[in-house]
Amino acid sequence: MNPLSKSDPKPERMTLLYGAAMFLGAFLVFLVQPIMGKFILPWHGGGNAVWTTCMLFFQTALLAGYAYAHLLARKVALKTQATVHLTLLGVSMCLLPILPDEAWKPGPEGEPVGRILLTLVATVGLPFVLLSATAPLLQSWYAAAGRGRTVYRLYAWSNAGSIAALACYPFLVEPNLSRVAQAVAWSVLLGLFVVGCLVIALRLLKGETPRPADPEPDEEPRASTHAGSTPQGGPAIWLTLSTLGSALLLAITNKICQDVASMPFLWLLPLALYLATFVVLFRDPRAYQRMIFVTGFFLSLLGIAAALYLRDILVFSLHLWICCFALFFGCMSFHGELVRRRPQPERLTEFYLAISVGGALGGALVSLVAPLFLDYFYELQIILALGAGVLMWLIRTDPDSRLNHGNYRVNWAWLVAVLLVSVLAYQQEAAYTRRDATHVSRNFYGSLMVLEKWRKDPAKHALVMQHGNIVHGIQHRDPRLSRMPTAYFGETSGGGLALRETENPAVRRIGVIGLGVGTLAAYGRSGDTMRFFEIDPAVIAAAREHFTYLSDSAAKIEIVPGDARLSLEAESDQDYDVLILDAFSSDAIPTHLLTLEAFELYLSRLKPDGVIALHLSNRHLKLPLVVWAAAYELGVGTALIEDWPDAEDVASPTSDEPAVAPSPQPRVGPSTWMLMTRNPTFLEREAIKTNAVEFTVMPGRVRTWTDDYTSLWPLLR
Repeated sequence: MNPLSKSDPKPERMTLLYGAAMFLGAFLVFLVQPIMGKFILPWHGGGNAVWTTCMLFFQTALLAGYAYAHLLARKVALKTQATVHLTLLGVSMCLLPILPDEAWKPGPEGEPVGRILLTLVATVGLPFVLLSATAPLLQSWYAAAGRGRTVYRLYAWSNAGSIAALACYPFLVEPNLSRVAQAVAWSVLLGLFVVGCLVIALRLLKGETPRPADPEPDEEPRASTHAGSTPQGGPAIWLTLSTLGSALLLAITNKICQDVASMPFLWLLPLALYLATFVVLFRDPRAYQRMIFVTGFFLSLLGIAAALYLRDILVFSLHLWICCFALFFGCMSFHGELVRRRPQPERLTEFYLAISVGGALGGALVSLVAPLFLDYFYELQIILALGAGVLMWLIRTDPDSRLNHGNYRVNWAWLVAVLLVSVLAYQQEAAYTRRDATHVSRNFYGSLMVLEKWRKDPAKHALVMQHGNIVHGIQHRDPRLSRMPTAYFGETSGGGLALRETENPAVRRIGVIGLGVGTLAAYGRSGDTMRFFEIDPAVIAAAREHFTYLSDSAAKIEIVPGDARLSLEAESDQDYDVLILDAFSSDAIPTHLLTLEAFELYLSRLKPDGVIALHLSNRHLKLPLVVWAAAYELGVGTALIEDWPDAEDVASPTSDEPAVAPSPQPRVGPSTWMLMTRNPTFLEREAIKTNAVEFTVMPGRVRTWTDDYTSLWPLLR
């Protein structure tokens, strides 16, 4: 009798132990990613490019872990593998807790990608690599003396742990635990994981290997969509399919964050869908029904094309679900073909190594290569077209494919037609994106365009700066209007009131966080000093080269590159009369600029009667709530200014003609501002009281943000 047969409870206990270890290991691998992002995001502006760079590191570290596991499994005896791996896990425990050193903060003009990668290597590199290696190693140990294909089901345990981490973080971890508490909790769980690995290793050292029970009836032969032989795979096919899945994940994430919003939930949702395809397919390969998922993928090409073409009128939820639909059906198709070509267990580590190489390669293509060669986010269209072509080739070369039987010409004509229509739609979207563009550039912080709009009417002719889909400033070409404030900065806006109503002498010091086109320089008077803080060098270059607000201003203009908070911390007291924060109107929210510690810094840089003006217009978040909470805790007076001028909304300057803007009035639009000051006299001025709206919040309604705690969930509209 097989000592590890189904009648013996020992194999079930061992299988459960292996599965639990893989679940916890994957849980830790994917929980650490948003935790580290929480620490690093504030240092680099809070944009989604920080997340994609972190993803590049984690995919590369995953590759390093799988390579280590592959070499260890191929070159070293089983018991020696356990000894080496357990020793290294013990060494990694000495690096806990995973708290990034403040020395890794960037300088004013630091190169962000390299700094982010080095920070992650120093903080979490070794523990992450070893955690990544544990999954293929445990499966290799499990299969060492076994037979059948049950070992691949353990991979489903691993991916289930990954999804659990992504589901827990935004709903349970982030709203309830500070950053430090998150890092400490993760470190404790790593200790439990090491204990589980120790138990498994001790059994291996004693000569006990977990021989799996006989394979389940549904596990052999491998799933196929048509009777006949199973298609064979090799490293090149494994690499190609995994690269397409990884690249599609990051391209969709970029698209969602660019067109919808940039927030942790929308970073984690695509990743959860991506991992869910692995869970489903490795748990039961028969779940991949080629006709269903490939057809769904080709239909998603049309859906994405329509979403790109109609992006200005699509509602938030519909745009989001179209992107998720494309990601899920695309990854189910790529990973379904991958699972159909999985090898025998003796090549298991080679298979996982190829998958991890593809994951890292896909991340590098989107995070590093695309920004070098594409000045806008066109990589999604390219990846979708390449993915469709690869699937068509795999199907065409598979003799068992139903598309190659019966009236195959009609089937192939339909697929080719869908692909051609999608490509044409993508070309149309690319042409639409660049319409009216006089300047296009792309860097770590995103894609920036300068558009020349409304050429037909000289009184309305203007240049527009657009970052992604967000307008960051407008300047009229008409000399009568070119020096007048526009967009969100009209005279009755919170920023305009702060600059016009401050009780100051003729010489003022004004700090502005966020440059845009430099519109606020229009309020500068002779003798004033206006100091702009801007993190994106492309914005600085465009404001100087294409717009004239800075050069036309009567004030002395100073521009400080780099993160505003880091720059302010590096300066001595400046005694600002007004400090304006215009960094929150886009979808990427630099949360570190809205924490209690940040407001304490701002107040320390103000004169006693100075004013802080925050531009809080945002499509998805109720930012005044968190600002009021900080002001309440600091005992500072506030006024909420909701400005609704008669001119049209400037948030979507895509039509050829404005809605109502009367010439020769400047083009201004609605905006939301919060004014903060320790000077009660300022808040009693008639202009402030007239434009302020009632805004009361019960204390405790929103938890005050600190450097150690931020959460966007309570602020969602």
